[in-house]
Amino acid sequence: AAEIEEAPQPRDPFYASPYLPLDRWEYPILDYWVSSGLITSLSPMVKPWRRMDIARALQALDEDRLGGGERDWLVRLRQAFAPELSLLASSGRQNVNLSLELAAGAQYASQTHRDPLRPELEGEFSDSELMEDIRIEADGAAGPVAGAFRLRRHGIYLNDAQYPDGRVVPKLDNPFGGEMSVRVEEGYLELQSRYARIGFGSMYRNWGLPNQHGFLRSDYAYSQEEVSYRVGTDRIYLIGMFASYGDYGADTTHYVAIHRLEVRPIDNLLVSVSESSVHGGPGQSLDWKLVNPVGIWQIARTDGDPPYNKLGQVDVWWQTGLGFNLYGSLLADATNENESCCQMGGSLGLEVPRLAPGLLLRANFSALQSLVYTPNNIEVNRVWERYTVEQIGIGWDKADLYLLSLEAEWFPRAGLWLRPKLDVQVRGAFDIRDDRPPPEALPGWPRILVGDAETTFRPALEGKWRSAWRFPLEVDWDLGVNFIFDYANVAGDDRTEFVGSVAVRLLTPRWNFGLN
Repeated sequence: AAEIEEAPQPRDPFYASPYLPLDRWEYPILDYWVSSGLITSLSPMVKPWRRMDIARALQALDEDRLGGGERDWLVRLRQAFAPELSLLASSGRQNVNLSLELAAGAQYASQTHRDPLRPELEGEFSDSELMEDIRIEADGAAGPVAGAFRLRRHGIYLNDAQYPDGRVVPKLDNPFGGEMSVRVEEGYLELQSRYARIGFGSMYRNWGLPNQHGFLRSDYAYSQEEVSYRVGTDRIYLIGMFASYGDYGADTTHYVAIHRLEVRPIDNLLVSVSESSVHGGPGQSLDWKLVNPVGIWQIARTDGDPPYNKLGQVDVWWQTGLGFNLYGSLLADATNENESCCQMGGSLGLEVPRLAPGLLLRANFSALQSLVYTPNNIEVNRVWERYTVEQIGIGWDKADLYLLSLEAEWFPRAGLWLRPKLDVQVRGAFDIRDDRPPPEALPGWPRILVGDAETTFRPALEGKWRSAWRFPLEVDWDLGVNFIFDYANVAGDDRTEFVGSVAVRLLTPRWNFGLN
């Protein structure tokens, strides 16, 4: 027993770890270092990242390559991940670790559609709102298990313009009067090993290109309960999830499965293939062939038993070595019959990550055809197919548009991140929640835009500031002016409106508790 106890620990032990939530202040600078090639162990397109994996990336970072205010950012990150860095440095045995963080603040929004390029300028959601923002966050790890619980109260849950009556959470009476806008944002347990993970619960995920919501899996959509998994190494892995989502508008069930195979043969090249399938309907049970993670070939089939929607996607991210990165995504909706295959979507982007230390320039162009995500058989699919909205968001919640984004990211000093940007969006009249009209009703179908296009120019400044105080103060903002032509696809209705939001939060330190 003494010999076993004195045996040296592995030089590179694996530790279970919770994930860093996607809305945290650490992501912008970490994303910047991934784009710059200073961090090569984290995927630029699959998030969130485990806290322990971020700590390993910080441990391996070449500090001599940093400039400007980046070294001060690194100091703050090392403080934020001190428990993980300490454990990695000692290569010791992992104890039970728990962490707790509280926050309270408010957000002021000019209107309550969360997408500033789709503002509500008329009606009940067009008024400015001051909304509370209160958070309780706990996470931890014990042996091979990691987990987290994030409870949040926010006024947006009663004022989201994309939900019936603006209500994300159900209406509940409470002893204090009024309504409680409270939601469990994340709550999961995950069993982790070096080459495999399986999780249960809800978590925000984004499988998208740099600074974009993912087409098939997006952090714009509200989190839902699911079963998730990941198998493989940092170089090649299969990641996915499946869930059963209830349709609150009808007595039906949606079975959702999303799988992604990501391959990184060299540090500066990443290629992935993804697929998503949704099936369901009255009395429909789960079909294993559509949930099976090795059944990616199903995306190419036209099989009506059970009826289901299937989408396929290819993503590429390439650091050229010439001072700029190229990336792109191609999406195909393979549900179509009647010789209409296929409705398409995609993005192309270019970024120059180190024009100067702490400065990045980026250009993105996206197009999504008007009929992607919608059913090919209205009579069979009209009820269960509406899975991208109506309380069951999954992927990028846009359709029928062209979108060009020009932006810069600047990290002038530790805790301050600025992103000036210009968005140009051309959006057709098709509503993603509508049933697909018959082909004869849309001459020239399929095409990108339907009806009179709405065109929006939006110059804006987005940013975040976080103090270095023991009880940090955070300020987030996205402030812009929308120049809108043919608002709501009505010819001649031109608008110029301020559209934006500012959020202020006071946080506690991240309290860490270790148990032997």
